[in-house]
Amino acid sequence: VICLELNFMNFGFLLLSFLLIYVLIKISKVVFLEIYLVFFFIFFIFFLTKKILVFFVFFELRLIPTYYLIIKNSTPERSLAGKYLILYTFFGSLSFFLNLFYLCLKRGFYFHTFFSSELYFFYFLILAFLIKLPIYFFHLWLPKAHVEASTEGSMVLAGILLKLGMYGLILFLQQMSLRVYLGLVVVFGGIVAGGFGFSQVDMKRFIAYSSIVHMSYRVFSSSGVLLFGVLGAVLMGVGHGFVSAKMFFILSLIYNYTRSRNLFFLKGSLRSLGFLIFFRALCLIMKSSAPLSLGFFGELFMFISGSSVMGL
Repeated sequence: VICLELNFMNFGFLLLSFLLIYVLIKISKVVFLEIYLVFFFIFFIFFLTKKILVFFVFFELRLIPTYYLIIKNSTPERSLAGKYLILYTFFGSLSFFLNLFYLCLKRGFYFHTFFSSELYFFYFLILAFLIKLPIYFFHLWLPKAHVEASTEGSMVLAGILLKLGMYGLILFLQQMSLRVYLGLVVVFGGIVAGGFGFSQVDMKRFIAYSSIVHMSYRVFSSSGVLLFGVLGAVLMGVGHGFVSAKMFFILSLIYNYTRSRNLFFLKGSLRSLGFLIFFRALCLIMKSSAPLSLGFFGELFMFISGSSVMGL
């Protein structure tokens, strides 16, 4: 029996999933309708389940439709991107499954019994979530996947799939006594990823590296000892899902006109594509956590949580 439970955190991510899947069905005119419905079913069970093994099964099931969207109209480059995704997922999931199965036999199959005390096994369990986010040290599959995926694939990947790792990490990270140090290490990786992002000329790779930076700060926010940190991570995650999906959609429209994603080539596109460039700039402002956006409130709560961690 699949036991379901609704709370503030999974409601936010579930609402994001529903709205984004609805938009994808509208813009794709029922192409891949079955794939999107499978995605939503997986997200629905994953976010609401109370059983840890069901959580793991649906966490891994999302790999099947994701892999299909990446290698659709297969080319050697897309096949390589799919292999990157499978390779990284395999090592993270293997560690996750072995430790999870051992702990479930000892503690039970429900979250409330599984999280009954501090367990150092959690450090091995969260490896799968760190890869799915991803953080900088496990990030190589993400830019490759974004570059080779279709527009719909990039929208699903950036809008929802990365949030599965964030949701799982929030659940497990709160049980770790050394989570603060992990958060600081991840933030350092985010700063390095930001430096690499500035050197990108492909707009898809640029957006992918910006996602890595944003995910790093969400890990730091959720690693705090205050509820504000978790709330900030959820708000930033939902906000990032909407904005990143819109950025990939607008980029696809620009690409249809210019046949290029090169930043240097697009420098003079304001005159001919003013309307699209305006919305792209609006998305960049929202992604920068402009006042009254979800990212703004998320970063405000993150700052409050981070101040408590640093003793400020």
